[in-house]
Amino acid sequence: MDPLELVAKWLREGRDDARLIVDLPWTVEVKEGVLEASYPRFPFKVRILRRGDVLTLFVDPGLVLYTLSMEEKLLSFKRLLALNSELALVRTSVAGEDERVLLVADLEVKALKKSVFNDLLNNLLSYVVTVYHRLGREGELDELYYRHIIGIIEGLMERGMTGDEVVDYLTVKIGLPRHVAEGVVKEIYRRRGEVGKSYA
Repeated sequence: MDPLELVAKWLREGRDDARLIVDLPWTVEVKEGVLEASYPRFPFKVRILRRGDVLTLFVDPGLVLYTLSMEEKLLSFKRLLALNSELALVRTSVAGEDERVLLVADLEVKALKKSVFNDLLNNLLSYVVTVYHRLGREGELDELYYRHIIGIIEGLMERGMTGDEVVDYLTVKIGLPRHVAEGVVKEIYRRRGEVGKSYA
């Protein structure tokens, strides 16, 4: 089986109570030789492409450097370069006119096993937090997660889900503690001027 098709199969067949990240039920699209995977728990997508005998995984964590002063930018470059000697199997990169930070990992096709892919994917996603913290921009990560969760909630409400159904989704798919999910949903109902039956 083609390596991208095999990875897509693993990701699509997941379940929400899985212990391994590769076993979660990801939403997967393959277009023009690029696999794009997303899961509600993460506010960014994983992109995978095959280059010869290597699969390259990319995560765009939403950090750009072009808005920084020259001094801040040089310090960020220095910190990202230092990270490349610390992160296991993952490297940081800067690309594009907006100087967008990327996390990148390579996996040889001949080494492709589900357990190996899981470890690499887990490292890639967990290092997003490391990059934000190393750059001193952890507040932006908190804001990214918050906007991501609010966007999910509003999308679910627009599709007709009740407050209880949205809370269930947030606890199962995103892993929020139930009382936190209930509080966020209640706040959104309050903002909308709506009062759900369970949140009066």
